[in-house]
Amino acid sequence: MPYEWLDELPLQPGPPDLRMGLRNADLDQWLLFDDRSRAELALKADLLEHHDDVVLLQPGHEAAAGELLAEVERFVGAPASGSDGPAALRAAALLATEDQCLMVDIGDGWRLVGGSVVFGNQWRLVDKLGGTLSEIHGPTEGYEELLAAKVETFFDNLRVGRVVARRNWFIHDVPDYHQPVAQAMVAIADPERAAGLFLRSERETLRRLPRSGAVVFTIKTQIAPLPEVRRRRAVAAALADYLAAASPRALRGKDAEDRDRALVAYLRAAA
Repeated sequence: MPYEWLDELPLQPGPPDLRMGLRNADLDQWLLFDDRSRAELALKADLLEHHDDVVLLQPGHEAAAGELLAEVERFVGAPASGSDGPAALRAAALLATEDQCLMVDIGDGWRLVGGSVVFGNQWRLVDKLGGTLSEIHGPTEGYEELLAAKVETFFDNLRVGRVVARRNWFIHDVPDYHQPVAQAMVAIADPERAAGLFLRSERETLRRLPRSGAVVFTIKTQIAPLPEVRRRRAVAAALADYLAAASPRALRGKDAEDRDRALVAYLRAAA
């Protein structure tokens, strides 16, 4: 059934406003393929042809890029190519709908050394490349206070063979997968206008590569029109309850500020 992933949304009310929200995942669920995958892969291929800043790799990490490609090829059943470097990252991007980032501990903390980010959610790989975890999450309100130390410790302790997953979600005005820069979110007072909005969710996974020790961070983007959310009454009720109780910081983090009341009214009309 389409949009089954809506049942996985993390809708526990705060505090805290931010949680890691990690859960163990089976290795065979590392990457996902669904009814949208064919269209998403075609869109990815088109964007890769027209944007030269969505696949990047810092020098010295060619082997880790090749190892990532080998793992993706093994997962999807593609022949092993033996490629490494930026070409390997591009090839891996074309085999899975997920964006893929390589994090490496180079002695002063974990840094983003390369990857493919084609469906970026208001951020660009070129702006984050080389950044530490704290620098990458700089725009996220509350990250340093609530999550920074926990995330660093988790990366340090993630063992080979373990896959963990988490979800986030946002309320967006447009259903575009490729949103590299921040969008102006329109204030809404009329609940009926909420029907034209979209819920964007990212299923993220973390996995350590056995040879290089790099941590692969994958991001699968999934988007649903708000009417599809409202059709799932339990989800609509939980989302409305979250928005009704959310702090201003939490609403800003979900791109729901200045339209939360309209969203709550629209979602509760499903009951």
